Amino acid sequence: MRAVIFGALMAMTTAAAGEPNAVLYQLQERCGKLAAEVFTKEYGNGRAMQYKDMTIFSGYRTHYNARLNKCY
Repeated sequence: MRAVIFGALMAMTTAAAGEPNAVLYQLQERCGKLAAEVFTKEYGNGRAMQYKDMTIFSGYRTHYNARLNKCY
């Protein structure tokens, strides 16, 4: 009987852990869109730019920190 109860509890825990967090996903999506918007405004399309005798490449990556509730 204990094995059946333990198995049922494990199945419920695993199923709950596998569900996506919709709020977190929306915050990550918003962070990505904001980063793309700011990058485009500041750096254009991100292609290489010539500056004196240097070639400058630009790009971006996004990261949303749920614990700090910040977009980097």
